Order: sequence, then structure tokens, then C-alpha cells
Amino acid sequence: MRAIVIDDEPAHVRGIIRHVDWERFGFEKPQGFTDAVEALDFLKETAVDVVVTDIKMPEIDGLELIRRINKEGMNTDIIIVSGYDDFPYAQEAIRLGVCAYLLKPLKTEELEECLETIRDKQLEKSMNSIKKNSSDNDDNKKRVYHPSIKKVMQYVNDNYSKDLTIRGLAATFNMNADYLSALFKKETEINLNGYINATRLHAAHKLLEETDCRINEVAYQVGFSTPGYFAEQFRAFYGYTPSEVRKKI
Repeated sequence: MRAIVIDDEPAHVRGIIRHVDWERFGFEKPQGFTDAVEALDFLKETAVDVVVTDIKMPEIDGLELIRRINKEGMNTDIIIVSGYDDFPYAQEAIRLGVCAYLLKPLKTEELEECLETIRDKQLEKSMNSIKKNSSDNDDNKKRVYHPSIKKVMQYVNDNYSKDLTIRGLAATFNMNADYLSALFKKETEINLNGYINATRLHAAHKLLEETDCRINEVAYQVGFSTPGYFAEQFRAFYGYTPSEVRKKI
């Protein structure tokens, strides 16, 4: 997933980017902004899953930024990190639909808990999407995706064991990577990386149930680079471990 960090204090931006274990929660290294106007322009051109923003900033404050994000219909989760322990600010932020209102000095684990929640929510949406796509009921047959997105989804379903990236998929289908990412999320309400991850986990569950392959072998067969990361993602997704699947059989 993709995130950006916005704060008019460069040190705060650098600190959040450096000290949070973004990769652990499925995020690439975020891009930082000290200018909210510049960040908003970036958001209009690029699909972003999470915005971490301060409130008190020149030109556009955090709350106004969120209002504009909502007005533009951007499908992104927002986390506020503020030095103002002020109930009206928090109340307005909640009304605008932010995921969390965290106070400075920021505790890294608090932000990581938010990222974990967002990741799990995306994984759940991804699994629901996969279930819908594989369902034969009439309602789901009526669901019509953009032709390009339908092709991408089918390609992921057929090639999940390969090294899949958004840029690689975009090149395969002769599309701009940011456009593909934004269109996929608009059409499916989930991000493309989340869909890839959920597809792999779904396949892994079937292999664990239907074969006697070792768990490490299953991890590699469905496209995970390390068994440890596979086990972590599997547990976050299903609520139980790969080993527990085997015990149930």
C-alpha cells in the first residue's frame, strides 16, 4: 500500500517515515510533504491508501485538507497526528471520518496499530471481493468491472505465484501504474496490492487443506518471499495460523 506524511515541520516528517516499520504492515516507504497544497496536488494525481497529517499548517490546515480530500472523493484513510489536545479539533476530525487522532509526541506503536488495522481492513475487503468474484449467484454475475480491471484480476488469479507488482502489471497491460492503482481501487473498493495478497492467502489456505506440502513450501508456491512474512500475513488475514489449519484436518 502507499502512504504519505504531511507536516510543516520537516523533522516530524522525517521522524515518522524513519521510525515506523512501514514494510511490516504492507506499505512502501512513504513520501513526505511539508506543504499541504503540494500534498493535495499529489493526491489528485496519485492513488494513496493512507494520509498521515498534522492539523496546524499554513495555507491549508489539516481539517481543511481532509474536507478537500472528501470533496474530491478520494478513497483514502486519514490519520491525524497533532500537538493540539483539543476536543473540538478531535470532534471535527471524527465527523470528517478520520481513522485516528494521535497526539504529539507521537508513540510509534500507536501509529503502527492504526496501520495494522487499516491493513487488516484492506485484507478483509480483498477476501470479500475474491469470494464475490468466485460466486455463481445472479447478483454477482451482474457486477460489471472496467474491462482493464477485469483482465488484471484474471491475470492475478492465474499468476499469483509470480513476482507481481503494480508497475509490472501496468507494463503488462500497457497502462500507467498510478492510473491502474487508482482505477482498481475505484472499481473494486480495495487496493491492488491487497487483492494480490488476499489471492495468495486464499490459494495458500486451499493448499494447506488439500495437500501435504510443508508450510514453508506453501509460502513459496503462492508467491511469498519468506515463510515468516507469509505466516504473519496469514494470521492477520484469517485469525489463525497455517499450522492450525493442518491441525483441523
